[in-house]
Amino acid sequence: KSNRVYAAFKAASEMARQSPAALVPAHLRNAITPLMKELGYGKGYEYAHDVPEAVVPLDYLPEELAGAVFYEPSAFGFEEKIAQRLRWWADVRRRMSEERHE
Repeated sequence: KSNRVYAAFKAASEMARQSPAALVPAHLRNAITPLMKELGYGKGYEYAHDVPEAVVPLDYLPEELAGAVFYEPSAFGFEEKIAQRLRWWADVRRRMSEERHE
């Protein structure tokens, strides 16, 4: 058994308490009014299931939390497979990001 998910939840909860005013990235905001659309809400959002690997190189955390990692799987049991999948996602995102900046 592992308590890694519990530890990740506690860390993410603490980060949310420490950064209550952190803004949701604009591309994740729903532009329900013309003003919101004008302010760029939703601009640049990509639906992951529209691309072959179902992964897009978007940031989902507020800017001040960029790069934060809350869940780190152990090397035991099924978590080893989860770690492999997380590495695969990171590699796909990195490759896609590099291709877009060429």
